[in-house]
Amino acid sequence: MEKNINSKINIKKMAYDKFADVLYVTFSNPQDIDITPLTDADLIRTDHITKQISGITIIGFQERYKVKFPEKSNKSTYSIIDKLISEYHTISAH
Repeated sequence: MEKNINSKINIKKMAYDKFADVLYVTFSNPQDIDITPLTDADLIRTDHITKQISGITIIGFQERYKVKFPEKSNKSTYSIIDKLISEYHTISAH
């Protein structure tokens, strides 16, 4: 599944662990990644070399956002992902 969101990033894979309430979003699969905590529960994965976002891990997804998964066409899910990407770009620009 590839879904283009406002930040011009294609989602290659979304996986939800219902027991841990964690949403994993993958945009690319680089060999080396860096993990940057955006909050205590939102982690941004970036390519170590290019610094491009390669994925996002959202801990406590359903509890925090009250969004049902796996509704792949759920606009709320994509809005949350896009918001986190925008926040990361704002923080990393400083």
